[in-house]
Amino acid sequence: MRLATAALAGVLLALPAPTSAQVKAYTVPISNDRVVLRLVTGAGRTAQVTVLNGGLARVARAGGPILGLTPSLRDGWVELLISVITKDPVTGNEAIRQVARERLERNVSVHVDQGEVSLEVEWLEARPPAPTPPARSSGGCSSCCVICGPDTFCGCVVETECGRCCCPDKCACDWRDAGAMRVSVALPCAVLVGSAAGPR
Repeated sequence: MRLATAALAGVLLALPAPTSAQVKAYTVPISNDRVVLRLVTGAGRTAQVTVLNGGLARVARAGGPILGLTPSLRDGWVELLISVITKDPVTGNEAIRQVARERLERNVSVHVDQGEVSLEVEWLEARPPAPTPPARSSGGCSSCCVICGPDTFCGCVVETECGRCCCPDKCACDWRDAGAMRVSVALPCAVLVGSAAGPR
């Protein structure tokens, strides 16, 4: 799998839009099969994140690093590449660097610890490609993010205790109000939707 970068070209909801295009880190999916992961932070916050096979999920904690999680389906298991995504403080452009590799068996947690971000990662299931949605005149997203308290989770579909988001053009959403958000008043929450959305 090769790692690459792409320009941000998305719509930002609940937060100010960027003033200029920025280079965002991403990976090139191997296929349109979907990989579902359960992520549990060191503070006990849980997120279920779906990405395409070989796609990039992101996890960040305020003040800490941005972690990239790239799951690739193998014969009955998942190879998980763990990367650190860094951002240039002047340009906002991102770079991505692989720091670890893990083997995920179904329903078995693996511990990931990178500075301020500590996670338990569990492979829940592999799903076939989503049905192709009707063509849209305004292009859809490929990644969305939910900010839940100090934590940010990004993927093709993200479900957390305080909100959820989905990119239906890439991953089918299992709820009727796809792309909508349910918010817990106890936690500040925002949803970002874009072709390469990520923690800011």
